[in-house]
Amino acid sequence: PVPSQVDTISTIESIQSHVGKKLYVQFTDENFFGGDIRRLESLIKLVEQLRNIDFHGLLGIDTRLDTILRTNESFADRNVRMRAWESMARIGLQYCFLGVETFSSTQAARYGKNLNLSNFAQSVAYLHNLGIYYTIGLILWDPLMTIDELKTNLQFIESHNLLGKTASLLKPMRIMVNSKYWKRYGSQCIHTDQIYSNMYLFENVTYSDPYIQAILPFVRYAYYTLDKNGYRHSDVALFQPLCCNSKTLVEIPFLVSSFEYTLIKDLLMPQALNANTENIYAQINDRICLLAKTILSGLNELNDLQTNTLAIKRYYVSVFSRVLQSVEH
Repeated sequence: PVPSQVDTISTIESIQSHVGKKLYVQFTDENFFGGDIRRLESLIKLVEQLRNIDFHGLLGIDTRLDTILRTNESFADRNVRMRAWESMARIGLQYCFLGVETFSSTQAARYGKNLNLSNFAQSVAYLHNLGIYYTIGLILWDPLMTIDELKTNLQFIESHNLLGKTASLLKPMRIMVNSKYWKRYGSQCIHTDQIYSNMYLFENVTYSDPYIQAILPFVRYAYYTLDKNGYRHSDVALFQPLCCNSKTLVEIPFLVSSFEYTLIKDLLMPQALNANTENIYAQINDRICLLAKTILSGLNELNDLQTNTLAIKRYYVSVFSRVLQSVEH
């Protein structure tokens, strides 16, 4: 059963009494600000209850882009929406995962999403003004994707300066059992693709576009070189409130995202696949090596850090030391 708001507050109060200011609370509702106005009013009440227990930690949520600003609602409803967001920000909301999935309208239609990006710039600017960091969840690689769809996503990311603010641009698609994609491609999945009882990675599915299929092994190699060595693409924005005074730490997600973006762009260039496979992998290794060395060099110069920031530095040193070792050997 889902705990009541009272149970949630009691749980937070109990944990806070043990960990103090180090407490970070992530609400796992997939659309935290979704629902009608009564939902937003309940969030304002939640803030009041957090204030009553002297909450002094950080909060994180998952929500949809269209729950930030809505042009089609009344002035009164918009006022309640803004009060809810601003109240949450004042009590400690500093991180938001936005499940956008794609910036391509045709790809969104396949995902069953009603994509409306008309308020995108205003919405993320609003989060920025509230002091809320965000990660945009994307699913770029699906078996029916076209090169034009991929380019549309890359163009939107570039034009809105989103490098470092998205989930991995290389991440494989994960499919729920009994979904539309599962019904079409589930028979191609094998046991090793299973990550949960009801979810599979689409590792062995053949993509419909032959060129996308041809570059896919290189995309996955780059992704797993980072992922399997501990780099958590979707989580690093969580660190930003704790390391905002360190330019070196803040820039790391941007450096990784730029590497991914440039790799995809280069793989889409004419003649990109003219080199033999071994040489392409070697070139990717060289890029990853340069990325890791750049990050480790910057980290090596960081000294006199506070406890939280030092922990983040140690995490990055551990990850990129392993990344460097994996590509050098």
